Amino acid sequence: MSSQEPQAPYYKFLGRKIALAIAVVAFIPYALTYFVFYSNFQESLRSQVLNSLRQVVESHSRTIDDFLNERLSDLRYTANLHSVAEMSQPAETQNILNSINAVYRVYVDLGFLNAQGRHLAYAGPYGLREADYAQAFWFKEVMAKGLYVSDVFRGVRGVPHFQHS
Repeated sequence: MSSQEPQAPYYKFLGRKIALAIAVVAFIPYALTYFVFYSNFQESLRSQVLNSLRQVVESHSRTIDDFLNERLSDLRYTANLHSVAEMSQPAETQNILNSINAVYRVYVDLGFLNAQGRHLAYAGPYGLREADYAQAFWFKEVMAKGLYVSDVFRGVRGVPHFQHS
């Protein structure tokens, strides 16, 4: 019996080694599969989320562009409907503002400017009758191109708005 006793720990150790090798060999494909599928799933999920957000942003962008184009059409129609003499009268400018707001309810104020960037008439709550826009970037763009639609910004009024001719 003494010849078999020293070998028992060796076989016990060998058995543990074989069990560990089997576990490692079985676990490696599982782990590789998990990491490959996890990274692909994560990339797919990220891609789907970004595509969804992109579609929402593009949809909102189109909606905003449509809104601004409609407001531009409102103003062009109003400018074609009234003469310069009419629009130069403060009372008539207030009537025009009231008329377009009766339909659209989006305009806060309305100003009619001369070529020097000064109000000929202004209707609204901000008292901008004396405002001088001659050096304003948007006014220079309007004078050069006939039209300018800006980003939202804080203007002379101190509240967020956008301007166009």
